[in-house]
Amino acid sequence: AAPLIGNDEISVDSLLYSSPIAQNFRVFTHNGWKMASFKEGNNFALKPIKATQEELKNFLDQPIDDVRSQTYDYLTDTNNYEYSSIEGKGYLRHYGLGLEYAQDSVTATGEVHYDNAKFETVGVDLGVDYQIDDYWQIFTRLSSLDNNISVRALAHDVTAKSAQFGFTYRANESRQFNVSTRYYNFSSGHSHVYDTLTPNLKIQTPEGNIDLSVNNQGVVKATYPEGVSELLVPELAGIDLSRKVDISSKSNNRYAIDTTYYERWINTPIYKLGTYLNAGLSANTSQNVFYYSPKKDASVSLTLDNDLLTYRHYETAFHQRLAVSVGNYWQETYGSNIVGNVQYEHRWQVANRFELSYGGVRGYHYYDDGLTKNWFMYLTADLRF
Repeated sequence: AAPLIGNDEISVDSLLYSSPIAQNFRVFTHNGWKMASFKEGNNFALKPIKATQEELKNFLDQPIDDVRSQTYDYLTDTNNYEYSSIEGKGYLRHYGLGLEYAQDSVTATGEVHYDNAKFETVGVDLGVDYQIDDYWQIFTRLSSLDNNISVRALAHDVTAKSAQFGFTYRANESRQFNVSTRYYNFSSGHSHVYDTLTPNLKIQTPEGNIDLSVNNQGVVKATYPEGVSELLVPELAGIDLSRKVDISSKSNNRYAIDTTYYERWINTPIYKLGTYLNAGLSANTSQNVFYYSPKKDASVSLTLDNDLLTYRHYETAFHQRLAVSVGNYWQETYGSNIVGNVQYEHRWQVANRFELSYGGVRGYHYYDDGLTKNWFMYLTADLRF
């Protein structure tokens, strides 16, 4: 289903647990940081104009209203501009303190966290896992401030509440089924500057270049080379060329369901082969937003997961993992396309106390019928002490 995506994103997330307190409790801290860059709009820089002083004088001899009107039309015609993208940037800092309770078949967690992005907010996350028997497990999650949304959304004042409920059926060690339903309530957002014109004009004359600039209040300033008459300022003063735009997005409700069927086909001490069959769909109530939000979409994929024990010496083990996925992604109004990814991973285990995994994923996905190729690199460390 539709992911909550970001662009060129770097993230760090850490959890630190205390030793058990009164057998059933553990205190934990949760700290995170992420940043991303993304296309935020368009910038248009004026192309130079070639003209002689005589041509400029004839133009300025027209009635002042004609001079201003023609100049405004020229400076606001994007055909006379060179295009470039504006890069936006955003970040999130996350500081959380929580408590975990575990006894028999129940694990419950609660976390209060302070998030610092474009704004500062405090949220609460709750989670419960209940093991009904050897086969069935149910789980639920609630968040008053879910920060698992794109950095671009956060940069535009968007926040999200979320709820999740699901279950797992584990037939045996080699077969498992998962179903998860999710709901997100996104707030409205706001962008202060979107597409803008850069009203800096260079007029090339035989005597030199005249640099004309207009600030956001429409005040004209001209810089003339030596020997060129100062003709432009009185006639062009007062033209309003400001093109800054304030844009707001609507609130949005997202509904999603995902299912996974896992089967392990080969299970030897050295080599293991498993498959994941995934299917999901989602729907959004609003598309006028600052993040990827298709009206409806669905996906299905098959993953071949290979795990090879490459090295073992006493309690130290090294695994190599290769996972290849292929599937189909459908989006309303855009149809369906083939998607997939390839993942390669190294995993080290030492004395059942330290585990280190790192790898990369090469992904191929379609958003609004446009193919997106991306790299995702990761490193995960788990230390028990």
